[in-house]
Amino acid sequence: MTRLGLRRGAALGVVAAVWSVAAAGAANADCRLTITAPQDYWVIRHDPYAQEIALGEFDLMLTNEGDANCVGQIQTETLGEAFGMVRSEDVSRIPYALVDERNGTDVTPRAGASARRASARPVSLAPGDREMLRFSLVVSPEAALGDGDYTQNLVFAVNTPDGMPLAERLVTVGISVPAAALMGLKGAVQRTGAGATIDLGELTEGRRALGASLYVLSTRGYAIGVSSDNQGKLRLAATDWSIPYGLALGSEEVNLVQGDEVRVASRRPRVDDYPLSIQIGDTSNRRAGEYTDTLRFTISPF
Repeated sequence: MTRLGLRRGAALGVVAAVWSVAAAGAANADCRLTITAPQDYWVIRHDPYAQEIALGEFDLMLTNEGDANCVGQIQTETLGEAFGMVRSEDVSRIPYALVDERNGTDVTPRAGASARRASARPVSLAPGDREMLRFSLVVSPEAALGDGDYTQNLVFAVNTPDGMPLAERLVTVGISVPAAALMGLKGAVQRTGAGATIDLGELTEGRRALGASLYVLSTRGYAIGVSSDNQGKLRLAATDWSIPYGLALGSEEVNLVQGDEVRVASRRPRVDDYPLSIQIGDTSNRRAGEYTDTLRFTISPF
């Protein structure tokens, strides 16, 4: 028995527009509503290999600086762009959802502007009143993401019931994906704490597939480092008896004597699978027993 241990988001200034809307009716004749924000860049940091969804909460402050009540509804618009967050070098867009947390109203601009909903809670501020609105931003990517910033510019508006704007605020929403990589073993392996063991059975000279694979998920190109505790030898415990062997990751032969690195260049996300195989050297005149080595794999994006 033998074992082998193995973001179109430009920098934005403060943008707020205020209208006098005498045509909107007497209730809003002298309404002067302003929208301010603790931050205009609503971007969530998202590790795709640690989180299934990206979730964040952000605030807008409404202030009525006029002499009459301000009454309206929240609406969002995409400034004529297609809906979805996009990275500068990409074409495809990532959908997202925006929710007004006051009563759970969806204000996502899926058709370029958010839908008017009868159930939406209106904004109603008396002269001198202020109200903080909180919004949830949720992004659940359907495909692998490369690292970078995926963003969209939005206008948050408070409109009168007949569609006249009372105030607007320009905000960037998005997710920021860091350079990250993940790897693991699958197939005929036995888990042993932080590692895994592959049983080689009876050793015979020649090449054999191990029935196991090293899989890699990465937001970009990556390097796999491989080292052998015994520098490419299966060793009988507490003795000098050993059997040389080699390792291949898919079609890539690995130098276990000196340690080696497999590099994959890419500016796109990667999903790769490397079937493992070994080449057993001369087994003649070796003492019977259990020969082992420990391989160490590391991965880093570049």
